[in-house]
Amino acid sequence: MRPSKLTKKNIGTNIPKIEPWILMLSLLISLLITIQIFKNLDISLHSFTDRSIGIVVMDGVDASLRTFNYIKLLLIFTILLLFLLFFISWINNILKPKIISNLMIEKNVIAILSAFSICLILLYIIGNQNIHLIILSLLIFLLTLVITVMFFKVLFFQNKNKYFRLNPFSNYNINILGFLLPIVCIFLYWVVTNGDFKFSYKHLFVIAFTWLFIHLIYYKFLKKIKSKTSFSLINKAIIISGIPIIFIPFSIPISNEIQFMLSAYLNIPARIFSLIIIIFLLFFSVLTYIYIIKRKLKFNISKAIYNIYFPIIIATFVLFNNYTSFINKTEFDMFHDGEDLITNQQLFSFNHIPFIHTYPTHGLSSMIFQMAYSFFNGYRPVETWLWNWMFVVFSFVLLYFIIKKVMSPLIAVLIVLCLPIQELFSIYFAISIIPALLLGSLLTKGITKVKLYFYWIICALMFLWRVDFGVALLASSFGIILLVFINRMISKDKKTIIDLRELINSFFIVFGLCTTLAILLIVYSGQSIKDLFILNFQFVRFQAAVQAYTTIIKNYSPTVVLQYVILPSVSLFYVTWFSYRVFTKKGQQNFNSLQISLILLSVFSLIMSIRSTQRHSLMEIYNPYLFGFLALCIPSFLNKFTKNKNLVLFLGILVIYILFVPTNLSHQIKNDSLFSFKNYVNKESRVSINDSQYKNISDFLNTNLSKDQTFFEFTNNPMLYVGSNKELLTYIIPTVYNASDPVQKIEVNKLTNYINKNKIPYVIFKQGNFWDYLDNVPNEIRSYRIAELIYKNYKPLGTIDNFQIWSNKDSSTNINEEKEKNINFKNFNEIQLHNVVVQPNSKDKLIVSNNGNDPYFSNFLQIEKNLLLKQNKFWFLKVKYNVSKSGDLQVFYSFNNKDFNKDDIRTVQITENQNVVYIPIPVSESKNILSELRFDPPDNSTFEINSVSLVEQENSLIPIKGIYQNFDLLKLPYIWANYDSNKSVLKTEVLKTIINSEQKINKNVAIKIGIDSNIDKSTGNYIHLRIKSDKKSNVLLAYGPNKSVISFELVPSNNYEDYLIRISSQWEWMSENIDFITLQSNENIAIEKMLIRKGD
Repeated sequence: MRPSKLTKKNIGTNIPKIEPWILMLSLLISLLITIQIFKNLDISLHSFTDRSIGIVVMDGVDASLRTFNYIKLLLIFTILLLFLLFFISWINNILKPKIISNLMIEKNVIAILSAFSICLILLYIIGNQNIHLIILSLLIFLLTLVITVMFFKVLFFQNKNKYFRLNPFSNYNINILGFLLPIVCIFLYWVVTNGDFKFSYKHLFVIAFTWLFIHLIYYKFLKKIKSKTSFSLINKAIIISGIPIIFIPFSIPISNEIQFMLSAYLNIPARIFSLIIIIFLLFFSVLTYIYIIKRKLKFNISKAIYNIYFPIIIATFVLFNNYTSFINKTEFDMFHDGEDLITNQQLFSFNHIPFIHTYPTHGLSSMIFQMAYSFFNGYRPVETWLWNWMFVVFSFVLLYFIIKKVMSPLIAVLIVLCLPIQELFSIYFAISIIPALLLGSLLTKGITKVKLYFYWIICALMFLWRVDFGVALLASSFGIILLVFINRMISKDKKTIIDLRELINSFFIVFGLCTTLAILLIVYSGQSIKDLFILNFQFVRFQAAVQAYTTIIKNYSPTVVLQYVILPSVSLFYVTWFSYRVFTKKGQQNFNSLQISLILLSVFSLIMSIRSTQRHSLMEIYNPYLFGFLALCIPSFLNKFTKNKNLVLFLGILVIYILFVPTNLSHQIKNDSLFSFKNYVNKESRVSINDSQYKNISDFLNTNLSKDQTFFEFTNNPMLYVGSNKELLTYIIPTVYNASDPVQKIEVNKLTNYINKNKIPYVIFKQGNFWDYLDNVPNEIRSYRIAELIYKNYKPLGTIDNFQIWSNKDSSTNINEEKEKNINFKNFNEIQLHNVVVQPNSKDKLIVSNNGNDPYFSNFLQIEKNLLLKQNKFWFLKVKYNVSKSGDLQVFYSFNNKDFNKDDIRTVQITENQNVVYIPIPVSESKNILSELRFDPPDNSTFEINSVSLVEQENSLIPIKGIYQNFDLLKLPYIWANYDSNKSVLKTEVLKTIINSEQKINKNVAIKIGIDSNIDKSTGNYIHLRIKSDKKSNVLLAYGPNKSVISFELVPSNNYEDYLIRISSQWEWMSENIDFITLQSNENIAIEKMLIRKGD
């Protein structure tokens, strides 16, 4: 078709129309060419005109050339864009209308692929991540194939081929299958030849040529078919029978797991298992094709592509990117890793049912795939994490289904696979997509009994998945359903009452049955229904008080506004829009299923964002919840734009969000081999663990506990139960959550029963790090009733690797025999000193003092030469000392006459209150002869060493000589006295009155107050103080031979205020006869009353 001649009259009507696909393709080509030119630019300085000197000249950069190149790039991009827009539009306009209408699918796909490619270019510019270039290459490859399809379709049409209706390039579904089959063939080739499963760009050419070949075969085959019905049936049969074939790549890693499961019974390589599965899938595919042809079954092949093909593609991609057959764990997070593993360990080792015997902190979400692994392979600690890929695969497939509803299937696949969508819709919350889709269908496509029961079952299961998710989902569901039925009542819908009655009945039936089942299970397990109800209720109730930080932000920034104002306003927009429509628009048709689904997600996200006002706030990390994703969906939600505009807005908002919001763009596709077969023998171990964090303590426990005995850990370290494979006897796992009175009373009763049965000989009381006082709250205060139970029944025994072990008071067994050999001092003039001074006239002891600045000394001991330290023993330096200032003592060891090095350093804390310390000696096969020692004492201290001896033991237990506790209670005594619901300050019995008249204490002056040591401590004790202070001040209360301390804040007041201290939360109070207390304040204060009360 020849274009008409342009004149003044028709110039406006002859300007080529710029369609979306033309704009996107032109932008992409222009960007790619401009970027390529930019990469080849050189801005090096090659002239020194007029000797103009500046920093840019000195660095050899031509600033003028840089400016010129910048302008040149802008001009090149503009000219290219204009040329491509007019050229492609001109080509498009010269084609016949029938041809153009036949190319609509390809045009849309080109627009989509081009838009995604542009988005990836921008993401690469923002994040400089190689992953975006890899995906960009794949998209350009797909774009090339689609343009090829367009060419062949035009060619077929122009030739007026009588078989045009059979043109395989006209069949969108066959095109997808034709593209996927070559990929399947590549995987099949790797399996048959035991290949390396490593993709390279050469495979793109293989895919392209195979794709064309498949189309030619298909075309030749269809030419023989004359019946239109037969043609349609064959198409459907090919697509449906292709499902097992598309599943082949996914089955390959699964064959590895099957081989491992059966390796105890069959010695068959994993590759053979894979081939057997592939043969079965191919055979099943042939049978499916034959069955469909013979029965002439009818299918919606588009739904098969959207709901089966695309999810399999996503699942396969995610599986290969996340699958691993081996775990190398070099270090554990003893709290979080233990919390994640322990529920599964308790289930399979001790038959402890989740939610019945043990409360899984994160519900079944953190253990369901571990349970599956243990069920098929037997319980193996840590190894259960190997199936965590299942959760990731499951989550990404769910993401596809919600995005498919928002945009379109093809766009959904590209978004999930190409863009960092998980940064806006965390897979942590992906499970919420299931009820969102179900509720959308339920409320817009007709309420049926099946849908209702299924929905309420999903809601009930959500409580098991995570209790907080279940609460948020149920609250969201009730609110939305209520508003929808209000809208129906306003619209005078006749079925409203019937549907409402069915809805209420189904809810009570489902949750009634679930409650009945739970009660029967509790009774069968011998647990208390009342106790479990209290424990679960309290766990949900006290989350804020126990977990929350004092403040929710570290410092003010735009992220604060984003987290707490802008993002929640996205959900508020959805809720406001929905509520407005309910009361202003009549008719249920006002809401489509997508809108209901997004409304549920918005309310769910809003409720879950409460977490950001408690512990998981900006004090820890920025969390977009689902708000970012919901913001992207607003154009589609409003249903005001075309699909192409929705896509452009979606991608545009995504790029803007990533540009201004902290986002992780470092997600990587495996650059090396995607997969390799492993042939296991007799279910060999698939983990490599560095268990040094808990090995010694676990060995001690397993050696000294009988099979039916366990221990109690008071340290927020559940990993100890997993490492030693011992039974957890409390319901709530972490100590930090045993923090409310009702919970502690139940746990104390349970523990008392076990203690009386001698089931808990040992308590792990501390682990020597911040978990002993999380958020500066000592565990002894947080769980004071449990601490007092320990004080009554246990005594300090010793430490192993900083783990403080207490043993039952009735136990008199000497579990460690110590062999001690004294080491004499050298002559003091032989000592090598660095910033320390040796005090003279110190017979039989070494006294050194320093003024800081890295003090240390060495060569001060007469170490026996060639003394072999046996590896199967535990070795320590036993140092008797005095020190003027508490702090760290660093000990450097030299073995086999080699220099000191950082790997052989041990650090221990030395205090003014204690005079003996045991320092571990790191003996190994290559380090078994001790040559020299170096001591680094605390800065600005005087350090007196009375003796040093070498100690040999059967285990690594170091005896404890005394317990020192120092608690800073801040405002707790004031709060306990004035706001305690039990009114302990009034209702508890007064045992002793220490002060009963006003007594003034001057600033920084300590006063010694005598008390009667004969006090009833059976239920614990309070010290009740009435103090007046004009200023905000701190009081320090000290007592006992180890000088245990409790400090607290005073509230400025002109009146006497009550302060209540649970003094029995400290060991020294409960174990020693205390006859005086020392009080000191940093401001002038007055005390009106001091009482010792009986604990409640």
